[in-house]
Amino acid sequence: MEAAFYLIPIRLADGVSDDAFERFMLDDVFPSVSKEPGRPGRVTGLRLFRGNNSGETGNLGEYLWVVYGAVNGGSARGELDRIRAFGTQAPAEGAKDGAYVEVGRWPADVV
Repeated sequence: MEAAFYLIPIRLADGVSDDAFERFMLDDVFPSVSKEPGRPGRVTGLRLFRGNNSGETGNLGEYLWVVYGAVNGGSARGELDRIRAFGTQAPAEGAKDGAYVEVGRWPADVV
C-alpha cells in the first residue's frame, strides 16, 4: 500500500477542453512539482483521474488530482494558482483538509 495521499477536486470552466487541460497537467504541472524532500515531506507520486459520466448529474469536466506523500500536498499545492489560472476551480482545501490512507484493495482474479 502507498503512503498517505491528498485528493484535490478540479472542475473545468466552460470552454476549457479536456485535452488541453490534460496536456497542461501532464506536460507542465506534473514535471514542475518537486519530488525532492522538504520540510513538508516528499511528494512520492501524482495521479490525475477524469470524470467519465455524462448526463444531467454526470461528472464530465471534473477531475481528481491525487498527490501521494508530503504533508498538505507538499510542493503540489504551489501549483494550484497556475491550475486555477488555466480555467479551473481547484480549492486548496482539498490538499489541506487532511490525508487519506488506503485501508484495503481488492484486485479481481481475472483469467
